[in-house]
Amino acid sequence: MNTSTLIARERSDYFCIPEGRHRAVCSAIVSLGHQENFGSVKQKLVMRFEFPDLRVACEENGEKISEPRVKWIFYTVSLHSKANLRQDLERWRGRGFSKEELEGFDVMNVLGQDCHITIIHDHSGDRIRDRITSISKIIGDDENLKPELEIIRYTEVENEQWEILDDWIKEKIRNQVKAEEPVPKVPESIEADDADIPF
Repeated sequence: MNTSTLIARERSDYFCIPEGRHRAVCSAIVSLGHQENFGSVKQKLVMRFEFPDLRVACEENGEKISEPRVKWIFYTVSLHSKANLRQDLERWRGRGFSKEELEGFDVMNVLGQDCHITIIHDHSGDRIRDRITSISKIIGDDENLKPELEIIRYTEVENEQWEILDDWIKEKIRNQVKAEEPVPKVPESIEADDADIPF
């Protein structure tokens, strides 16, 4: 007797950003406070990147709309030479940090700025996870990308946008922990001419 089966399973790769290099723009930076990280406590932030060439259909107030796909990436707030944040910012800016900038750089400077992001897929059994492998400066494009979604700039001081944060971000902020030792304040950013800083 002929039989057939219809197997349903979770498609964990359904929302993956396709592999390759994509145009993107940073549209949200949220300070998460101090978070536990492999047994230690570190200051964390999360950035949201929009991919305007990749669209998702959704509904808002009963109307069907198209929005850019997005991806969030976590960083430790550090400009140490091995820190992911520093390495990504240097590739994004297209140059290294000066000695003065290393004394204090305002990460919010990259909010609203565009870049190229390279994505690869990690495979684990039936699961596929998209991963950002590099962020780089856009060179030669005629058009500067601008965010389509509402820009989010959130810190402990600038907290007016709390209500529009995603629930999972609110949960992380609520669950932030106190550092075991006093954490030095991040120095104020160093002012420079616009010609010296690409954003």
